[in-house]
This record gives sequence, C-alpha cells and structure tokens, in this order.
Amino acid sequence: MRGMEAWGWAWGSEGRSATRGSRLVPFFEEIWRGHVTGRSLGDYFELRPDLVYGHEGTLALILPELRKHGGPRMDVGKLFWVVDHFAPPSSGEHADIVSDMAKFCNERGIELRRFEGIGHRLMLESDLVKPGSLVLGADSHTTTIGGKGALGIGLGSTDILAVLMTGTVWLRRPEVAQVRLTGSWAPWTEPKDLVLSLLRDHGQDGFLGTVIEFLDESDTPLSVEQGAVLCNMTVEMGAVSGLMIPGDAAQTDTSKIQEKPSHGAKSKIDPTSHEATSGQANRKSKIASLSALAPLVARPGSPADVVPADSLSGVRVDTVHVGSCASGGLEDLETAARLLAGRRVSPGVTLLVTPATRSILAHAVARGVVAPLLDAGAVLLNPSCGACGGIDKGIPGKGEVVVSTGPRNYGSRLRVGSQVYLASTATAVASAITGRITSPPEVAR
Repeated sequence: MRGMEAWGWAWGSEGRSATRGSRLVPFFEEIWRGHVTGRSLGDYFELRPDLVYGHEGTLALILPELRKHGGPRMDVGKLFWVVDHFAPPSSGEHADIVSDMAKFCNERGIELRRFEGIGHRLMLESDLVKPGSLVLGADSHTTTIGGKGALGIGLGSTDILAVLMTGTVWLRRPEVAQVRLTGSWAPWTEPKDLVLSLLRDHGQDGFLGTVIEFLDESDTPLSVEQGAVLCNMTVEMGAVSGLMIPGDAAQTDTSKIQEKPSHGAKSKIDPTSHEATSGQANRKSKIASLSALAPLVARPGSPADVVPADSLSGVRVDTVHVGSCASGGLEDLETAARLLAGRRVSPGVTLLVTPATRSILAHAVARGVVAPLLDAGAVLLNPSCGACGGIDKGIPGKGEVVVSTGPRNYGSRLRVGSQVYLASTATAVASAITGRITSPPEVAR
C-alpha cells in the first residue's frame, strides 16, 4: 500500500497524524478525475463506475427492461446486488419479487447476496469497494460507503438502468464542502449527534449539490463504522455524497471492520498523479468540535427539527429501534449492551435490535454482546431493512411513538399516524430503559 504521505498527510511513529490539514486537492477531486472518461458537456461529465449497487426493491422496477434488452451489458463482476428489504419476504408479493430477481441473476451469472444483511454495510465489508472507488447505487443511502473513503452516489432506478446498459453515467460535477472534526467526543455522544447538529444548524438543503468531506482531525480518529454513520445521512442534508478522508479510519482493512483495524485497504486511485492547483477553495467550510456535542433528537416529520434530548424528557416511548444502515454496526451493539447490562427494558416498551449484517451479528455473538441485549428484554431481528423502512418486523400501531436510530423520520416512514424521533444508539437505548425520551447520562450515572 502506498504510504500515508501520498494522501497529503504526515504521520508520526505511532500511526497518528503529525501534521494535518495540508491537503491542496480535495479527495473528491482525486476520485472524480480518476473516473471521468474524457467526455463532457458544460458542467456535465461522463464517468465510469467501479461498481453498480442495487436491491430487490429498486431493481425490480427495471428487470422487465433489462430482460427486453438481453440483460446488463456491464461486466457482471461489477454488480453488487442484494436482497435486504424483503429479507425474508413477509408477503406473497414480496416473495414473488425476490424469486423473480433470483431467477434473473441465476440466468445471467450475477451473484445475488440474499439475506446477508443491509447492502450498504455489506459493501463496507467487501473487498470490491476500496478507498477511491466510485459506486453508483439504486438507493439514496449508497453514500454510507463514504466511511471507507469510497464515493457512493444514489441514483433512481431508470438512471441505474442506463448505467447498466452503457457502463457509464453523466453527472454534474458537485462542489466540495469540508467539515473538519476536532476535539474529543463528549460523554455519551456519537456520530449521529454530530449529524443531527449539522442538520439543526444548516437544514435539509444546507449542503445542496455538494460532496461533504469529513476531515478527521479529532483527538481519537474515527473508525470506519463511525465514518459510515456520518456519510449515511449526508443525503438528508441535501448533499450528493459524503467522504471520510483516508487516514486512520478509511485506510484500514475494512473487509474485517469488526476486528481491530489494520492498514490494509489499497486505494483505487493514485493521488500523486494529480498536481495540486491553486484556487481549490471550497464553497463551504466548517469546524465541528466533538467536545461541544450533546445528545440530540430529531422530532417527527423532519431530520432537521433537532432539539436537545433532555428537552423531550416528558415524551413517552412505545418502540425503540436500534439498527439500520445508519446505526447497525458492532460498535452500536456494544453501546447498547453496555447501557443495558444489569437493566431491563421498561415495561410496555418494545426494543428492536437489528444488526446491519450477518458478519456483525456473528462478531457480536462471539464477543458476548448479544446476551445482555436478550437478558434486558430486547427483540433481536435478522439483518435487514424491514424495521427501518416500515416494511415488516415491528410496524408501530397508530399514534405510537418510535425512537429510531435510522436515517429518516418523515410522516409515512413507518406508518401514517406514528411518530418517529431520530436519535443516537445511546439515546435510543436510554429511552428504552426509562420508557420516555432520555439523555444517556441520566441512565449511565
């Protein structure tokens, strides 16, 4: 692997940054230049992706057209297709969709990852996605892989159809916004609290049309999982995508992100092949102090309607969901287990826990993380998108209050009439323990 200095970072003897902030060319620019074909029209450029992602819910819309044209014309080795929304199917309609997709893939030699977990998190674990990769996905939260230093862009199904038939995509070149992370995490705060603070301060269109680069200059470098949480919800801020700058987090061997990180993931690009140029100013630049964070909650209807968690202490809770592509990692399960150890979920509250992938679940079992969850009364679900998307596995009753670690809380997200609050894993679990929205320090002390 190239030395870290190739990325414009200098490192001390212990693998920590010695001098940071010296990047002259945004990392996004390096990825962009590495994937353009040379064709452009005004602000639009043709790019060739490394991988095309999709799941049964979005790909089902274009399978008839793909059949009509004889299937994708791209190399099938560049397809990352999963079954994670109807996993396993809970209705005849969903079963037919999964069966049809499996048949299509079998006929054309396409690997279909069925019931292995949420696709965005599976890509974090896959060697097919590397720092510097460009992935186009038929799902808006393809941005999650930015935690690995890869550029994930979500497109509509018809756009993905065009990519599958041509091997390229035409995109307007986004601007770059930088968020510099400094300081240390305040007690019981998490990346979700940072995301919610950005939404509170800038709204859902505050980063419209940009790619957000998170420059990790914090005292303790973020893990790949933590970076994935940040990048997952960049789309909720109006951004095209999000990226963690390769460093302690994104340059790790992310095929085994549940293990202790080791510097092993080779980049798809050579950042030394582009000379730094002047005038690379960003449209937006922000310093985010981790030390200044507090547990936050987004109120129902908008992820940007954010208030301190302790200001909602009178709100009764019916269901709590820990999981999803936003917050279903091993670190989230460990946080939940620490808070629940020796405690019980409040009577009348349902605590649903969804590990994001089968691998994460296996590591959680091996590390003894699952037992405290079950002992406390949590319901362990199989890895899937069901509970987060209102598909199955825990649909709330009319008027019920849900605290979710997922990325969205619009009125119809789970069920019309339910109220969904967004929070970090720690805040969600603290709320499950007390039966009302609760700031974690209240339970932890």
